[in-house]
Amino acid sequence: MRKSALGSLCEPISSSQSEHEPSTVAATTPGLMTYQMLRERTGIPLPTLYSLVSRKKIPCFRLSGRIVRFSPKEIDAWIESARV
Repeated sequence: MRKSALGSLCEPISSSQSEHEPSTVAATTPGLMTYQMLRERTGIPLPTLYSLVSRKKIPCFRLSGRIVRFSPKEIDAWIESARV
């Protein structure tokens, strides 16, 4: 896999409070999207998004083991890079 200008896909973000409930984490990460928000924005089904993240095919931030967030700017660039 080639490395894009976006850098490493699914980069971990360190947090002083590593074990948050998703609603608490969403409040502490303004500007980042959840899986549900990304699904609504792109129309990509959740199982496909989970697969893309696990295969490191979509730019994301891993806040802890299972909490993943997406930057709208990076997602827009990712979509543009896939344009044929």
